[in-house]
Amino acid sequence: MHFNIEPFADKYQNEVVGLIERIQVGEFNIPIEEGQRKELESISESFQKDKSNYWIAIFNGKVVGTIAVIDIGYEAFELRDVFLDKEYRSTFGFAKKLLETVLFWSKKHAIKTIYLGTTLAFRAAHRFYEKHGFRELERSEMPSYCQPMDCDEKFYKLDL
Repeated sequence: MHFNIEPFADKYQNEVVGLIERIQVGEFNIPIEEGQRKELESISESFQKDKSNYWIAIFNGKVVGTIAVIDIGYEAFELRDVFLDKEYRSTFGFAKKLLETVLFWSKKHAIKTIYLGTTLAFRAAHRFYEKHGFRELERSEMPSYCQPMDCDEKFYKLDL
């Protein structure tokens, strides 16, 4: 059993897109929006600049998860693309390890707040975020410099 988390590399492009499509579209029946599609077609350019980054979780040579942060200024990140293959949720602690990667990166870059938006369908994710200290916000409480996806209906904030 070999598990590791590493920054996204272009050689994983197809695996990452396939994973996200399987989960978001196949499992939860949530279409991929045009803006999200453009980001997924150019992950390196969209996510791996300035303090932003994109990581993949690899288990036995297969991409099983993703997590990303976008630097939105104001000493804040927006958490994005948190996906974990159904087979690996609630086992092995992979989701926690992905989040720990983001938290380490955030502290390294003097980030004070992480925001996120998610859909109502991702109920297990809501519990995960709440368990790890994220506080639910109303959409109106999200700062103007944070631009959640159109499909997002539930919002969270984590103060570091």
